[in-house]
Amino acid sequence: MLDENRKFHRFLVGDSTDATDITGAFVSNRHGLIVTKGRKHYFFTDSSQKKFVYRKVPFEDALPLPGSFTYYINNDRALYYIRQQLIVADYSSMKITLELPLPGLTGANYVNDDELLAFTAAGIFYRISSSQKKNHPNLY
Repeated sequence: MLDENRKFHRFLVGDSTDATDITGAFVSNRHGLIVTKGRKHYFFTDSSQKKFVYRKVPFEDALPLPGSFTYYINNDRALYYIRQQLIVADYSSMKITLELPLPGLTGANYVNDDELLAFTAAGIFYRISSSQKKNHPNLY
């Protein structure tokens, strides 16, 4: 990490025997800086310890391994795609708020607080309502 004096500092993620690659990093409004290694989540709790501490999240087993897509958005929400399922995880409440089967997605992102747009490589777009937990009938 880079401090206010522009000096780099090393921080341990997990324990020193874990050589697993970091697969993501994002900031949660509620939990601060979070780093992922595969499905595992490491939370930055104390800068004096210079380490990220593993904490199991309730939806950890439902999350994709590298190779699927992941987007960290809106600070406390993340979009995951695994086994033809779009999953929205809310890190503020530590719950999955949406699971929707959609084949062949290559990406997705929120367009407002309730709606997200998902798309395939073939150019098919889906407009999805998070609150209604469904795909709108009209495609873009």
